[in-house]
Amino acid sequence: MKIDVSRVRLGRDEYRVLRPAVPPRHAFLHDDGWALSMHVDRAASRALADLWALATRSRRSLVHLPLRGNVAPEGVEAAEPLDLVLLHHAAQFPLSRWPAVRARLGKGRPQTARPAPLPASADYRRLHHREYRDLLRFDVAARTLFVTGGPESFVREGARLRSLVTDGPSRSLDAHFCVELDAGRASRTCSGRLHIEYVSAATLRRNWT
Repeated sequence: MKIDVSRVRLGRDEYRVLRPAVPPRHAFLHDDGWALSMHVDRAASRALADLWALATRSRRSLVHLPLRGNVAPEGVEAAEPLDLVLLHHAAQFPLSRWPAVRARLGKGRPQTARPAPLPASADYRRLHHREYRDLLRFDVAARTLFVTGGPESFVREGARLRSLVTDGPSRSLDAHFCVELDAGRASRTCSGRLHIEYVSAATLRRNWT
C-alpha cells in the first residue's frame, strides 16, 4: 500500500507518523453515545485492515487514518466525525501533543508498505487471566480516536478486522454485517466498544455520496 511518512519534532522529541497516501472516501467514525461507531465500504475495510497490520509491527510509530473530512452515510445521525490513530503503549505518546503533531505533518515522504496479512484466528483464552495486561485502550481527544495496545492485542483484534475484508462483501448483501472491538481498560473519554459496520455496494449507491 502507498503511504506517506512524516517526522515531526517537538522540542527534544521526534514522532514518526504513517498515513495512507489516499485516505478512503467511504469511511466514517464517530461516537454515537452507545459505542464508537464506524462505517466502511469495501475499499475502506481493506485500507483499515492494512493500516492495522502496519500498526501491529510499528511499535514506535503513529498510524493515522484521517477521516474528519468525510461525509456520513445517510441514516447516520449528525455527529462530530473523528480521525483514527493506532499506536503502541511502547510509543509513550502523550495524547495532548497530537494537535501540535497533526498541524505539522505536512505532505510527508511517499513510501510503499507491505504489511503482513492479519491472522485468520486468534487465541482469546489469556484475556480471562486477571494478570494479563496486553489489552486495547480507547481514548478520544482532539477529534481523534486513539486505539492504544501492545503486540498481542493488535494481532488478536486484527483477526476480527480481517473478517470485514473476507466476509463483508458476501454477508452484507442480505443482512447487517459488523465486527466489534473491545477495550480491556476503561476510559473516561469514550465508550469501550468500537462497532464497525460493513456497507455493501448496493447500500453504498443508495445511501452514501
